Amino acid sequence: MTSHEEGTNSKKVLTEDEREAFLVLHTDLAEGVQKHVCIHCAFLVNSLREQAGTLEQEKVTLLEMIKQIKETIATQNISEGEREELTLLTDQLMIRTDAVHIGLGTVRSEQQEESLRQVTALLEDLSQELIEGGRTGKAQLESYLNACLSHGDERHADEKFQALVISCALEDQKIIRKRLESMVRHS
Repeated sequence: MTSHEEGTNSKKVLTEDEREAFLVLHTDLAEGVQKHVCIHCAFLVNSLREQAGTLEQEKVTLLEMIKQIKETIATQNISEGEREELTLLTDQLMIRTDAVHIGLGTVRSEQQEESLRQVTALLEDLSQELIEGGRTGKAQLESYLNACLSHGDERHADEKFQALVISCALEDQKIIRKRLESMVRHS
């Protein structure tokens, strides 16, 4: 065997420094891939949460529309049989829509929970006022929406409502604004 053949057939033994450098490189590559996968997962989680939020808002909008339809059935000049049929249909739609559960959790502090509870109560009262056709409902709706918009008319913004909304979690603030915008479209 020539010395050239011996060199190609022999295995090189890594020094301790070379072995350590290889392990560091391998670990860095693995961490880089893991970081990339985590970033991709974060993107997917955000997308999923946005989709769930959109579905939740669609549910709220549907429930509001069905409520309004149900309220107007009582005032329409239709036969009793038709009224019963429409009432039954709207009741079924409410039950079916309400049975859809979308689990999008938001981490909230106690203060944020309380603020959200108060805002929700005010919005329910406002919704009832709009259904009943009260004169102050539309003006109140506008002042609530202005309180949520950065470019809204500050002179016509409800400051108490604005303070409550600001005290809510950021995700809740977006949902409140979208709900108010939906109420404007359907009022």
